[in-house]
Amino acid sequence: MIQWQELPFVRLLLPFIAGIVLAANGCLASISSVYVLLSVLLCFTLLTYFAWQSLGLNGRRLNTFCLFLGMLLMGLLSWKVHLPGQAKDHLVKQAQTQQYYLIHIDQVKLTRSQKNKQVLLTILGIGSRPGQWEAASGKAVAYLPADLYLSPGSCWITKGSWKPIAPAKSPIGFDYQKYMFRQGILAQLQIEAHALCQLQQAPPWRPLRSYFIAFAHKQAAKIKRHFKEDQAGVLAALVLGQKNELNPKIKADYAAVGAMHVLAVSGMHVGIVAYFVHFLLGFLLKEKIEQRILKAMLSILCIWLFALLSGASPSVLRAATMFSIFLLGRQLYRQANIWNVIAASAFIILFFNPLSLFSLGFQFSYLALASIVYFQPILYRQIVWKNRGLDYAWQLTALGIAAQLGTAPLSIYYFHQFPTYFSLSGLVVVPLATIVLVLGILFLLTYPIPFLSAIINSILALLLEAMNKSMEYIAALPASVLSELQISDWTLLLLYLLIIGFAFWLKKPSRGYSLLLVGLIAVLTTVRILEAQQRERQVICYLHQDKKEIVINWILGRGAMTFAADEQALVSIRYLEEQLFRLKGVQEQQRYTLSKNPYFNITDKTILLLQSMPKPEEWQSLPCADIVILNKDIQASECNKIQDLVGQLLVLGPLVSEKTGQLFLSQKPPDMDLFQMRKDGDVLINLKKLSNSQKTTYRF
Repeated sequence: MIQWQELPFVRLLLPFIAGIVLAANGCLASISSVYVLLSVLLCFTLLTYFAWQSLGLNGRRLNTFCLFLGMLLMGLLSWKVHLPGQAKDHLVKQAQTQQYYLIHIDQVKLTRSQKNKQVLLTILGIGSRPGQWEAASGKAVAYLPADLYLSPGSCWITKGSWKPIAPAKSPIGFDYQKYMFRQGILAQLQIEAHALCQLQQAPPWRPLRSYFIAFAHKQAAKIKRHFKEDQAGVLAALVLGQKNELNPKIKADYAAVGAMHVLAVSGMHVGIVAYFVHFLLGFLLKEKIEQRILKAMLSILCIWLFALLSGASPSVLRAATMFSIFLLGRQLYRQANIWNVIAASAFIILFFNPLSLFSLGFQFSYLALASIVYFQPILYRQIVWKNRGLDYAWQLTALGIAAQLGTAPLSIYYFHQFPTYFSLSGLVVVPLATIVLVLGILFLLTYPIPFLSAIINSILALLLEAMNKSMEYIAALPASVLSELQISDWTLLLLYLLIIGFAFWLKKPSRGYSLLLVGLIAVLTTVRILEAQQRERQVICYLHQDKKEIVINWILGRGAMTFAADEQALVSIRYLEEQLFRLKGVQEQQRYTLSKNPYFNITDKTILLLQSMPKPEEWQSLPCADIVILNKDIQASECNKIQDLVGQLLVLGPLVSEKTGQLFLSQKPPDMDLFQMRKDGDVLINLKKLSNSQKTTYRF
């Protein structure tokens, strides 16, 4: 049984997360409604408390209920308070006109095309002319030429305007707006490269983290000067958390073998630093409480300095918080429950930044840690090695298996692949990365001493080359990656329920838990079979706008047909096609060129695409259709003729003006649905659910 009394932070964390999730999904849309609900529930709780007291009942359950309710409301309120754009001087509350901006460069990285740089920045001031700044806040993103040098941590003056980040135009593509929102970014700054002017002396009100960013950037420059490109990228990622200089080939190799976590500063790196500092401070006496506390404070200070210099990602913040609590408790002779420590670190991070809950780094970090803490000791005890080397290798193998148990479902869900040789890569990369991290820190510390730094440089170069080559070799092995994997939301949920059930069964292999596991496996198998049958019978139409043209994708069972005006349009949709076909389980595809006004008849549903207006004598012979797609701007007098052809759904393509769209909207009959691609983007239509008795179902 779980002893909840020993896990206070776990009891606080669960309802707190529930409150954040509810708020993120639109529950209680305004802060005032949260306060109203809080007041009502507070009155209800007080009345219930006095009623229980008057009846002489045990108040423990009431206290638990009140605690759960309070933390749920705190999660709701925390989300509302920390939403980006709340401040009165936030960028999105300023005029969208040309004006001067005082900006701080937070992060710079090349885009996938390698032609531009994505610049994440903080607004420090806005003014009609340089030097006359008004208070401003908020984060923004800008895109600038790749050859422009911008140093993270520096401050610049620029002239431009801002625009809100546009919502996703495709129901299956990457939601850039949501991704940026979860980083606290609501706007894109539109500036020209020639309009940038760097400040030689940064303003005193720049963010504190800029000093650490600038310092880390200088250390990365030292690494880049003394190592080859491939080696410098890996070392900067390991020591400083800067992955911008990583070679794409190196990154692909590490991802293929399941070793990307080594290149993202996380708990492993913080643990190594904590152990190293603890070892250096070993001369302090254990008997005197003053020296024990001093040792803990110095260790915690070094951990947080490393965390700040490495970018302060959710994983490193989690690890720094957890190690700080653990070290302080240990020096005070307090045996802290590891689950309580993990929950405390998560609670602190989410309290100050609830958006972290939806960060992939946060999710992977805590799932991996929880899985390692629970499963690694159990797995390790299954095999006992007398040889110390084999025992160490088995420890690393058990650790890798435990981490994959917790993160594999989520990794498949997001990245659609699974590294088959993760245990082999872990045996190689973890020991090497540990040595490289320590030597990398020593290299930067001894940089002013050329003799020592040169020796460390030579050793590091050999170790980095060995680590990169070994990852390249493992990645080249047959079937190193299982790709094109796809699981649904329900499958993801059932897999984690199965893992939790397995964890309870390992702790207490009773008949009840065995039946629970069998039941979960049966449900999971049933869901997968039903999903496969649904894919065999699916009939879907996906309409994509490529500039002025429409590309039509038909999905019939496991096959697909793509209709486009030319080859260029087919190239533009290739990325979305890959996502759509993986999502729908498509195995075969055929490509065709669109005719002038094609008419489709698919499984008792008809679709008419009008790319040009028929001649007057052709209107009578034009067939009606369940779905009419119009991609030609027309006169007001022709609207009624088009509507007469529509059975259920009218889709207006990118060439139809907003004025014409408004005209159709005002004249639309109640039994016809209307979709405007110019305004709302691509459309995905499930023809199986499109019937005369049921409203059209499509996503946008």
